[in-house]
Amino acid sequence: AGADILSRYRSKLSEAQIDERLDKIRQQVMHIKNMLENVLQVVQVQSGRVEFSPTKANLCSFCKEVVDEFEAQPNYQGKIKFIYPTPPIMFTFDNHLMRHIISNLLSNALRYSSPSNMVSLELSQTSKSVIIHVKDTGIGIPSDDLRYLFEPFHRGSNVSNITGTGLGLSIVKQAVDLHNGTVSVESVLGEGSCFVVELPKMTYEQQ
Repeated sequence: AGADILSRYRSKLSEAQIDERLDKIRQQVMHIKNMLENVLQVVQVQSGRVEFSPTKANLCSFCKEVVDEFEAQPNYQGKIKFIYPTPPIMFTFDNHLMRHIISNLLSNALRYSSPSNMVSLELSQTSKSVIIHVKDTGIGIPSDDLRYLFEPFHRGSNVSNITGTGLGLSIVKQAVDLHNGTVSVESVLGEGSCFVVELPKMTYEQQ
Protein backbone atom coordinates (compact mmCIF):
# COMPACT_ATOMS: atom_id res chain seq x y z
CA ALA A 1 0.00 0.00 0.00
CA GLY A 2 2.81 2.40 0.83
CA ALA A 3 4.54 1.77 -2.49
CA ASP A 4 1.26 2.25 -4.40
CA ILE A 5 0.59 5.59 -2.72
CA LEU A 6 4.14 6.69 -3.39
CA SER A 7 4.00 5.77 -7.07
CA ARG A 8 0.56 7.33 -7.68
CA TYR A 9 0.82 10.52 -5.67
CA ARG A 10 4.55 11.23 -5.44
CA SER A 11 4.20 14.58 -7.20
CA LYS A 12 1.64 15.73 -4.60
CA LEU A 13 3.63 14.64 -1.55
CA SER A 14 6.12 16.72 0.39
CA GLU A 15 9.69 15.50 0.90
CA ALA A 16 8.86 14.68 4.52
CA GLN A 17 5.83 12.61 3.47
CA ILE A 18 7.90 10.77 0.87
CA ASP A 19 10.61 10.02 3.44
CA GLU A 20 7.99 8.78 5.91
CA ARG A 21 6.54 6.35 3.38
CA LEU A 22 9.99 5.16 2.30
CA ASP A 23 10.84 4.45 5.94
CA LYS A 24 7.66 2.37 6.32
CA ILE A 25 8.48 0.44 3.15
CA ARG A 26 12.00 -0.28 4.47
CA GLN A 27 10.55 -1.53 7.75
CA GLN A 28 8.13 -3.82 5.94
CA VAL A 29 10.89 -5.19 3.71
CA MET A 30 13.13 -5.81 6.73
CA HIS A 31 10.29 -7.62 8.53
CA ILE A 32 9.63 -9.87 5.53
CA LYS A 33 13.37 -10.54 5.09
CA ASN A 34 13.77 -11.54 8.74
CA MET A 35 10.66 -13.72 8.60
CA LEU A 36 11.89 -15.59 5.52
CA GLU A 37 15.36 -16.06 7.01
CA ASN A 38 13.82 -17.51 10.18
CA VAL A 39 11.59 -19.92 8.26
CA LEU A 40 14.57 -21.06 6.17
CA GLN A 41 16.67 -21.56 9.29
CA VAL A 42 13.98 -23.71 10.94
CA VAL A 43 13.65 -25.86 7.80
CA GLN A 44 17.42 -26.33 7.62
CA VAL A 45 17.66 -27.35 11.27
CA GLN A 46 14.76 -29.78 11.03
CA SER A 47 16.26 -31.38 7.92
CA GLY A 48 19.74 -31.59 9.44
CA ARG A 49 21.27 -29.28 6.83
CA VAL A 50 22.65 -26.56 9.12
CA GLU A 51 26.34 -25.91 8.55
CA PHE A 52 28.32 -25.16 11.70
CA SER A 53 31.48 -23.27 10.77
CA PRO A 54 32.99 -21.53 13.80
CA THR A 55 35.92 -19.14 13.43
CA LYS A 56 37.72 -16.96 15.96
CA ALA A 57 36.67 -13.31 15.72
CA ASN A 58 36.01 -10.12 17.67
CA LEU A 59 32.56 -10.70 19.16
CA CYS A 60 32.22 -7.05 20.24
CA SER A 61 32.79 -5.75 16.71
CA PHE A 62 30.46 -8.39 15.31
CA CYS A 63 27.63 -7.40 17.67
CA LYS A 64 28.26 -3.71 16.96
CA GLU A 65 27.58 -4.37 13.27
CA VAL A 66 24.25 -6.02 14.14
CA VAL A 67 23.33 -3.12 16.45
CA ASP A 68 24.18 -0.62 13.70
CA GLU A 69 21.90 -2.48 11.27
CA PHE A 70 18.99 -2.12 13.70
CA GLU A 71 19.72 1.52 14.44
CA ALA A 72 19.82 2.29 10.71
CA GLN A 73 16.04 1.81 10.88
CA PRO A 74 14.39 5.11 11.87
CA ASN A 75 12.07 3.53 14.45
CA TYR A 76 15.03 1.96 16.27
CA GLN A 77 17.53 4.84 16.22
CA GLY A 78 19.04 5.39 19.66
CA LYS A 79 17.03 2.54 21.17
CA ILE A 80 19.86 0.07 21.89
CA LYS A 81 22.37 0.46 24.72
CA PHE A 82 25.39 -1.66 23.80
CA ILE A 83 27.76 -2.53 26.65
CA TYR A 84 30.99 -4.46 26.04
CA PRO A 85 34.34 -4.91 27.77
CA THR A 86 37.80 -3.60 26.92
CA PRO A 87 39.83 -5.30 25.57
CA PRO A 88 37.26 -6.85 23.21
CA ILE A 89 36.15 -10.47 23.44
CA MET A 90 37.93 -12.75 20.99
CA PHE A 91 35.78 -15.83 20.68
CA THR A 92 35.23 -18.84 18.42
CA PHE A 93 31.71 -18.77 17.00
CA ASP A 94 29.68 -19.37 13.85
CA ASN A 95 28.98 -15.95 12.30
CA HIS A 96 25.71 -16.97 10.66
CA LEU A 97 24.28 -18.59 13.79
CA MET A 98 25.52 -15.82 16.07
CA ARG A 99 23.75 -13.27 13.88
CA HIS A 100 20.51 -15.22 14.41
CA ILE A 101 21.06 -15.20 18.18
CA ILE A 102 21.76 -11.48 18.49
CA SER A 103 19.28 -10.23 15.89
CA ASN A 104 16.35 -12.33 17.14
CA LEU A 105 16.89 -11.38 20.78
CA LEU A 106 17.21 -7.70 19.90
CA SER A 107 14.24 -7.82 17.55
CA ASN A 108 12.03 -9.31 20.26
CA ALA A 109 13.24 -6.86 22.89
CA LEU A 110 12.55 -3.88 20.63
CA ARG A 111 9.21 -5.18 19.37
CA TYR A 112 7.78 -5.84 22.81
CA SER A 113 9.02 -2.61 24.41
CA SER A 114 7.52 0.85 24.41
CA PRO A 115 8.97 3.09 21.65
CA SER A 116 10.14 5.46 24.40
CA ASN A 117 12.20 2.81 26.23
CA MET A 118 15.66 1.51 25.41
CA VAL A 119 16.81 -2.11 25.37
CA SER A 120 20.30 -3.24 26.31
CA LEU A 121 22.77 -5.70 24.84
CA GLU A 122 25.64 -6.50 27.20
CA LEU A 123 28.64 -8.73 26.56
CA SER A 124 30.88 -10.11 29.30
CA GLN A 125 33.18 -13.05 29.86
CA THR A 126 34.64 -15.32 32.50
CA SER A 127 37.62 -17.62 32.21
CA LYS A 128 35.31 -20.35 30.88
CA SER A 129 32.47 -18.67 29.02
CA VAL A 130 31.08 -15.71 27.12
CA ILE A 131 27.82 -14.25 28.41
CA ILE A 132 25.26 -12.25 26.42
CA HIS A 133 22.50 -10.32 28.18
CA VAL A 134 19.58 -8.80 26.26
CA LYS A 135 17.27 -6.85 28.53
CA ASP A 136 14.09 -4.87 27.92
CA THR A 137 11.47 -3.07 29.99
CA GLY A 138 8.57 -4.25 27.85
CA ILE A 139 5.39 -6.21 28.35
CA GLY A 140 7.04 -9.24 29.94
CA ILE A 141 6.12 -12.90 29.49
CA PRO A 142 3.24 -14.64 31.29
CA SER A 143 4.50 -17.42 33.57
CA ASP A 144 2.31 -20.00 31.80
CA ASP A 145 4.13 -19.26 28.52
CA LEU A 146 7.68 -19.66 29.85
CA ARG A 147 7.74 -23.45 29.52
CA TYR A 148 6.90 -23.24 25.81
CA LEU A 149 8.97 -20.17 25.03
CA PHE A 150 11.59 -21.81 22.82
CA GLU A 151 9.22 -24.03 20.85
CA PRO A 152 8.63 -23.19 17.16
CA PHE A 153 5.56 -21.05 16.41
CA HIS A 154 4.74 -20.45 20.08
CA ARG A 155 3.75 -16.86 20.88
CA GLY A 156 2.89 -15.43 24.24
CA SER A 157 -0.74 -15.03 25.21
CA ASN A 158 -0.25 -11.26 25.65
CA VAL A 159 1.18 -10.40 22.19
CA SER A 160 -1.92 -10.64 19.99
CA ASN A 161 -1.58 -7.05 18.74
CA ILE A 162 2.16 -7.33 17.95
CA THR A 163 3.36 -8.92 14.71
CA GLY A 164 5.63 -11.97 14.85
CA THR A 165 6.06 -15.55 13.64
CA GLY A 166 6.88 -17.34 16.88
CA LEU A 167 10.10 -18.67 15.33
CA GLY A 168 12.75 -16.30 16.66
CA LEU A 169 13.35 -17.82 20.10
CA SER A 170 13.29 -21.39 18.81
CA ILE A 171 16.05 -20.40 16.36
CA VAL A 172 18.00 -18.76 19.19
CA LYS A 173 17.78 -22.02 21.17
CA GLN A 174 18.91 -24.09 18.18
CA ALA A 175 21.86 -21.79 17.48
CA VAL A 176 22.89 -21.75 21.13
CA ASP A 177 22.68 -25.56 21.32
CA LEU A 178 25.03 -25.87 18.34
CA HIS A 179 27.55 -23.79 20.31
CA ASN A 180 27.07 -26.14 23.31
CA GLY A 181 25.68 -23.21 25.26
CA THR A 182 22.58 -22.39 27.29
CA VAL A 183 19.86 -19.75 27.06
CA SER A 184 17.58 -18.71 29.90
CA VAL A 185 15.12 -15.94 30.66
CA GLU A 186 13.86 -14.00 33.65
CA SER A 187 10.67 -12.06 33.10
CA VAL A 188 8.12 -10.08 35.06
CA LEU A 189 4.75 -9.48 33.43
CA GLY A 190 4.37 -5.80 32.61
CA GLU A 191 7.95 -4.96 33.60
CA GLY A 192 10.19 -6.65 31.06
CA SER A 193 12.45 -9.58 30.29
CA CYS A 194 16.14 -10.45 30.41
CA PHE A 195 17.54 -13.20 28.19
CA VAL A 196 20.91 -14.67 29.12
CA VAL A 197 22.99 -16.69 26.66
CA GLU A 198 26.09 -18.44 28.01
CA LEU A 199 28.52 -19.96 25.53
CA PRO A 200 31.56 -22.02 26.58
CA LYS A 201 35.03 -20.98 25.47
CA MET A 202 36.24 -23.92 23.44
CA THR A 203 37.15 -24.97 19.94
CA TYR A 204 34.86 -27.07 17.76
CA GLU A 205 37.45 -28.73 15.54
CA GLN A 206 36.55 -32.22 16.72
CA GLN A 207 32.77 -31.88 16.41
